[in-house]
Amino acid sequence: MSWLVTKLLLVVLVTHGVRAASTLVGPRWSGLLLGLPSTTALVLFCVARRQGLVFATLAAESSLLGLAAAVVLALAFALAAGRGWRLPGQLLLAVAGYFLAAGAFWGAGPLDLPRALLAGAAAITLGCLATGRLPRGGAPATPARSALPWPLALGLRTAIPVACVLAVTHLAEVLGPQGAGLLSTFPSTLLAVLVVTYLEDGREAAARTARAFPQGQFSTLAYLLLFQLAGPSIGLGGGICLSYAAALFTLFAVEGVCRRALPVPAILTDRGGGISKPLFPS
Repeated sequence: MSWLVTKLLLVVLVTHGVRAASTLVGPRWSGLLLGLPSTTALVLFCVARRQGLVFATLAAESSLLGLAAAVVLALAFALAAGRGWRLPGQLLLAVAGYFLAAGAFWGAGPLDLPRALLAGAAAITLGCLATGRLPRGGAPATPARSALPWPLALGLRTAIPVACVLAVTHLAEVLGPQGAGLLSTFPSTLLAVLVVTYLEDGREAAARTARAFPQGQFSTLAYLLLFQLAGPSIGLGGGICLSYAAALFTLFAVEGVCRRALPVPAILTDRGGGISKPLFPS
């Protein structure tokens, strides 16, 4: 029971931390940070403790395919936002997109590591390219941030990731390594942040967060690859530490490459109409 409370507390802290950081760095970096492994790392750690490290490394292989489903979720949310849908419709389309993509990989059967890695990397790359073609300009559907009472915002940021992690962890242990991998990438923290961002800052701010998420998934790709390759030889704790270091390095390395490849002038952000640092549009 103490470990259950600990893992739920960790995912809640991540959700609150990213949402708080978004007020300083904006929705784009919020989306990039949400690409770091949070639910994925927790689910794999849980199944490793209960089912063994071999089970967890096999699940990590399937998680490489689950990244494609996570990208579909973010793109579906951003697409619905760009078309002016309200929040319930955006969430329904996003979650349905995830499970349809995950179900397609489930039906196709497991892949070996090289093919799973190639498929995951290709899906993330295509997702990043697709964000530039998504419709923009969905008008904010809500008033300013103060319209959402802080107890409600606190409750949403806590309840959504907790419910998702509990459901995903339970199903992951029942469905075997392939199912555990495909479900471990379900972005519960992203969903919680998108809901609160939509209610506090409006539809377009939430859409910008969702559009940045696919690029952030390169960090989870690096985490999963290192976890599977290094975990069996250096143990669970060492594998997690090394994999997370690789994820952080990848996040900033990919962002640096994108900044140099796609320079743009400074743009206006959602934070009160002030001028942001130069960021390429998301």
